Amino acid sequence: LFDRHQVRKRFFPWELGHPLLGFPILTQVADLAGSPLISFFLLTCCSLIISLSFSKSAKSKLYFASSLAILLIFWCGYGAYKTNQLSTISAAAPLKIALIQANVSVVQQGNIATIAQNKQRYVELSQQLSPLVDLIVWPEAVIQDWIQAGARRIEEDPRLPFFGPKASLLSGALTFESQKRFFNSAVLITKDGKIAPPYHKRILMPFGEYMPFSTIFPWLNEINANLALFTAGDSPVIFEIPSSTPEQAPTKISTLICYEDLIPRLARSATQLGAEVLFNLTNDAWFGIGPAAIHHSLMASFRAIENRRFLVRSTNTGLSEVINPIGSSVGYIDPNSEGILETQVIALREITLFTKVFGPWLWWLVGAISTLIALARIINERPIRRGKAN
Repeated sequence: LFDRHQVRKRFFPWELGHPLLGFPILTQVADLAGSPLISFFLLTCCSLIISLSFSKSAKSKLYFASSLAILLIFWCGYGAYKTNQLSTISAAAPLKIALIQANVSVVQQGNIATIAQNKQRYVELSQQLSPLVDLIVWPEAVIQDWIQAGARRIEEDPRLPFFGPKASLLSGALTFESQKRFFNSAVLITKDGKIAPPYHKRILMPFGEYMPFSTIFPWLNEINANLALFTAGDSPVIFEIPSSTPEQAPTKISTLICYEDLIPRLARSATQLGAEVLFNLTNDAWFGIGPAAIHHSLMASFRAIENRRFLVRSTNTGLSEVINPIGSSVGYIDPNSEGILETQVIALREITLFTKVFGPWLWWLVGAISTLIALARIINERPIRRGKAN
């Protein structure tokens, strides 16, 4: 009666157009109005085909057939153009990154006695890297030592890992500002020992990072022994990664934590602020062995297409990978395994129509207009009741 694996598959906000990721030509229109546009085109094609099948007059058949042809020509033509354009991008000095996946289990990560051991495993793997890496990336909450959010130099907290001039480090960490303000954060430690102001996760997970309605009913916090009372961040943060060549400008990146890469407006706001590469630090170990980590990555790929940015996903147990602006994986570490991925990404500055103009609000407008049209038709078709004649 209850299949936990089926529940995992349905945990994510799937859209009708998401499975088309296997056909890159059909997903490129997401940079116009987001991933819902793919679903909209798909449903429109189905509607036109059905209408064409049931049409009786030649004029109607011609109308529906020509409409379907125009839609398919635009849809596929635009996708082919964008795919060809973005498959050949290059840069004189790309950002060289290394993803570290230590495959630490949920039990190990939740054990206070193994916190230092877990972090040390990431340090050991990072020390195996080549000297050409600009940025080492660790996933969500690897550093669990509760770091002061106001620390700005590595000397202020010796528990923080530091790789010297070898590479900068971007890592998930637990931070605090006071005894009442705790954060799930992303922390950047640059090659010169500076600590940038951290990014704090904006969308917290209910029942794990906060208790819904606890501000109204404080006693709710007492019924969940594993609850962590985190404070939500309020804005994206742009980190600047120093280049290995002094004459090259720093690369501007922004981070999303956990399921934030499934929320289009968060990646969009980071890109609007100037992010040239998007990073997601997450821990999908909670799902165990199964398809959930792959599902998460597939849906996150649309953030790369919508904003035309490389999306780097660093996870604890998988799927750690690099997704290009077309939405295709260009490198990954196998799930549920320990590994290192050294690769490079390109800083992009193109601003798409989705990023600049539409965003997700367009579909709220379409939904509202459709609802009003449906209500108007219902009202107009309602039969008029006439009173009885005397």
